[in-house]
Amino acid sequence: MNNQEIIKSLEAIIEALKAEQEPTTTTFDFGNGPVPAHRHKNPDGSIGGWVADTAQVDDTAYIGEDALVSGNALVSGDAQVFGEEEVKEGEHK
Repeated sequence: MNNQEIIKSLEAIIEALKAEQEPTTTTFDFGNGPVPAHRHKNPDGSIGGWVADTAQVDDTAYIGEDALVSGNALVSGDAQVFGEEEVKEGEHK
C-alpha cells in the first residue's frame, strides 16, 4: 500500500467517525407542531425516517428515509416501513 492509498483510507475512517458523532436527535413536526424526534438507524447502517421520541422502534426494524413513526406507535421485530408511510399514535407494525 502506497502513501496515497494510506491517506485515502485514513480520510475515509475519519469521515465515518465524524458521521457517527453527528447528532441525529432534534425536533420534527409530524403535523401537530414540533416534538422531540430522531432519525432511525437501520440494521444496514443507513439513516432512516423520523421517529418521535415517544414511539418505540426495534433496532431490527427498517424505517425508510421518507417514512414517519409518530406518537406512541410501535414498530417491532423485522417490520419495514417504506416510502411516505406513517405509523401513527397507537398503531403497531
